[in-house]
Amino acid sequence: DSSADTIVGIDINGEKEAIARQMGCNEFINPKSLDQPLEEVLRAKGIEYAFDCVGNEDVLNTALKSLTPWGSLTVIGLGKRGNKVETSVAELLEGRQVAGGYFGNMKPREANQRLVDMMCAGNLKIDSMITHRMRLEDIGRAFDVLKAGETIRTTITCRAAVLWKEGSPLTVETITVDPPKKGEVRVRMVAAGVCATDAHFVWGWPTDLALDFEGLPVVLGHEGAGVVESVGAGVTAVSAGDKVVLMWMPECGVCDLCRNPKTNFCSVGNFYTTLYHDNRETRMKVNGKPLLSLAGTSTFSEYAVVRQSQVAKVNPSADLKTGCIIGCAVGTGYGSATNIARV
Repeated sequence: DSSADTIVGIDINGEKEAIARQMGCNEFINPKSLDQPLEEVLRAKGIEYAFDCVGNEDVLNTALKSLTPWGSLTVIGLGKRGNKVETSVAELLEGRQVAGGYFGNMKPREANQRLVDMMCAGNLKIDSMITHRMRLEDIGRAFDVLKAGETIRTTITCRAAVLWKEGSPLTVETITVDPPKKGEVRVRMVAAGVCATDAHFVWGWPTDLALDFEGLPVVLGHEGAGVVESVGAGVTAVSAGDKVVLMWMPECGVCDLCRNPKTNFCSVGNFYTTLYHDNRETRMKVNGKPLLSLAGTSTFSEYAVVRQSQVAKVNPSADLKTGCIIGCAVGTGYGSATNIARV
């Protein structure tokens, strides 16, 4: 629900109009069908809140130009490295605002739990956001669709989609996943979402997430949900059998950052520092070679070992095949609207 009088959805894929209207849009615009610049059409409507979901520089600046003098632009999508928003001091003095935040600036554990509860109660309808369901071996086709706009205490052998080199397709490989160590959880993945952030590495598009894989293969995926298979020593947040949503942003709950209500970062780490576990160890191997874990989550694997600070125990009645996208797509969009733009 929103207090906005009119919600305008914009996409170059006209087939998304039905979904946009189902999600609450009153109007839908396909820029390809316009005979005048998009910002002129939008400026005439008086856009007070704009959200960029793709990180495209042209889209960002079109959104900014479309705002009323008191309007705000919220950046959600991660674009290519070096993308810039063009504005002036005068425009800012008029009252325009530009803001952004990872995962909507929300504390990830509480937010994931709350959003899953909302989904289970029927107050967060995200079924229509699941456009395709594919098996792991079809992971390559999933990125094509995205680009087109469309046992306990033992080592487990399973399958994972492995990126051997940036800019190359994923290949489904047989890998081994070690038991969880102290403070860690091993999760059997039920479902994972394909996010554009993962796609950047497959397509070889440089972003401001300049990660160094050091020539090692990596399992991508930071948006997923599953069931706890086993836990390591000292784990108290979850138990075997619990349903969980994985959190690409850790939340230990005790560090100074976690206690600070002004940020949702955590001293445990981030995209840059969670490729490895402690002491630069990995919990996965392929052909005996260390296998890195994007964001410490590796949701494109049938099993993954993650930190206790990167799982949120959720409602046991949750449909994880739908709820898997709460960990990034839904949470980021919801938080950006309610927590950053405050609409």
